[in-house]
Amino acid sequence: MSGLLVKSTAVMLDNLKEMESRGINIPVLLGGAALTRSFVDDFCRPAYSGAIFYCRDAFDGVIAMSRIEKFNEDNSVGLDTRLAGDMVERAEKVEKVEVVIPPFEELKMPSKVDIPTPPFWGRRVMRGDELDFDMVCEWINKRSLFKMHWGYKRAGMPIDEYKKLMERQKYIRHSSE
Repeated sequence: MSGLLVKSTAVMLDNLKEMESRGINIPVLLGGAALTRSFVDDFCRPAYSGAIFYCRDAFDGVIAMSRIEKFNEDNSVGLDTRLAGDMVERAEKVEKVEVVIPPFEELKMPSKVDIPTPPFWGRRVMRGDELDFDMVCEWINKRSLFKMHWGYKRAGMPIDEYKKLMERQKYIRHSSE
């Protein structure tokens, strides 16, 4: 079963409980982006009595399937469900750290800071004589503007010819300059 979203992990757990209630006891591979080893250990394993493999990735899945095949051929070998993700020692039931929150009166408040005031609030229209055209041109995404918005595409044109077209067409400045 694959838990790609948090919602699918809840469905995964429901599936395991349903399989358990129906007496289905087959090896199960659990993995996916939203799944963690602790979720498998803390919630899935207690809900299902069959073998559960926690597969961090497809490689763990391949290893799990080969172990299941070996077990099906000769069940005297036992079924080892530990994979690479299980080999990392878990800090056994993470130590509970007691957090002491002092009373509000004892909390030290940060010192006040002068918050700068912006030069203006809202929108402002700039006149042409206030605008630095060269500065504006530096910030334009030219590839997006020329190719996507203005439609200048190479479309089979030789590269040197396309470059000439770009230089001639797209960098034409205002006639007033």
